[in-house]
Amino acid sequence: MKLLFCTECATPLAKDNDTKYTCTNGHLYYNNPRAACSIIFVNDQGELLYSKRAHEPAAGKYDFPGGFLDYGEDAYQASQREITEELGAHIDVADLELIDTGANHYSENVTTCDVVFLCRKWQGAFRPADDVAACEWKPLEFLLSDDFAWPYAFLYDKLKKVLHQ
Repeated sequence: MKLLFCTECATPLAKDNDTKYTCTNGHLYYNNPRAACSIIFVNDQGELLYSKRAHEPAAGKYDFPGGFLDYGEDAYQASQREITEELGAHIDVADLELIDTGANHYSENVTTCDVVFLCRKWQGAFRPADDVAACEWKPLEFLLSDDFAWPYAFLYDKLKKVLHQ
């Protein structure tokens, strides 16, 4: 994010580096990545559930369901909340398999640290809601297409191994 003024004293902030900002009165600010979770559902045919984004950034492109962690949440709790909000289904944290973490450039001045889970069990039917326009089962290779919103190339090889075990 573009940090220009101190929220405590309103003096201009000086950029020490890409992460650290300081005002003339000594208040420190850190431009840390936002924590986010992504949940990759896999069905019995080995297809993945992709969600079509209803809003910017990348409206109309596909992503995995998930979102930003709320204050005080861990990635498991956020995953449960996000799946209920976005797809109307329910998951048990015991069914979430942590498969990766990665950094992504989400939008101008916002980077995320994504915690990525694989989930093979859920309760209920998936229905798009909240900021999801549609959800569709597609093959793993769709992850590499131009219709996918973010560059998750680091996940492709890992998922290929995990899904073909």
